[in-house]
Amino acid sequence: MVYDCPVCNERDLTIMKALCSRLSWAYALAALLIGLVTTAALCADTPVTPAYLDTATYRGATVCKMCHNKKDAPTYTHWEASAHAKIAGSLPWKEGETPAAEVAYRHVTGYSAATKTWKDKGVTCEACHGPGSAHMMAKDKTATIIDPAALKTAGQQISVCGRCHGQYTIGGQKVALNYKFGQDLLATDGFTLAEVKAGAAMQEMNEVVASTHFAKGVTCVSCHSSHTATPQAHQLKKPVNELCLSCHQDQTMAAHAPKAAAGATCATCHLPKGSHAFAKPKAE
Repeated sequence: MVYDCPVCNERDLTIMKALCSRLSWAYALAALLIGLVTTAALCADTPVTPAYLDTATYRGATVCKMCHNKKDAPTYTHWEASAHAKIAGSLPWKEGETPAAEVAYRHVTGYSAATKTWKDKGVTCEACHGPGSAHMMAKDKTATIIDPAALKTAGQQISVCGRCHGQYTIGGQKVALNYKFGQDLLATDGFTLAEVKAGAAMQEMNEVVASTHFAKGVTCVSCHSSHTATPQAHQLKKPVNELCLSCHQDQTMAAHAPKAAAGATCATCHLPKGSHAFAKPKAE
């Protein structure tokens, strides 16, 4: 910049240059701080997968049993009574066969597409809680294992279950072979949910995501668990009506559906035939 003012002397010009220089640095620093704050805010809302998962490996359900089957908390025993545990005894392929990746992925734990092998048959502990090697060795146990219900966003929570209980494509595959626990599949590039088809199997994620319940934060783990002390049908945490009334307190069967048939539940009308769309039934 050239200063050519008949009023200002050389000393004044020197002061003005110094002031402008300081102001430029002040503006630059302010812009930097604003940028950092904005980036931090965006990062705070962006789910990240735990660093320990980069090296963690699957150890198998029998290893989990050593600690998680105490008399006062027999979690493993409760899991053994679940539908997930029983999958190991009814795999959809014969012994000696090599199942397709999209089939094996939904029926075993710790599946490797590279070697076409797995750690456990069926849906065992690490299928929902992630590989447990770091958890075994760490002093801070809660920081080295995934609790689906404690994940920050509804997208993260539903991804744990939906990667198997969902119809989608990602990276040219029908299953998320590169999924990391804590990842939000719904926010992952290249992830596309299929349209819901009447009567189709394994599309629970597709139905829930399209519902108003999901928009309000309701996910699979809000209602289901693989190791409840009192086993319920469909791995529910409680009987259907108890679960629904925990939020919809004023919608008792007597008040909401006084003419319902004997034995009917909330699911009879709102989740018919196993649908997870939380549909509002049409008036007859």
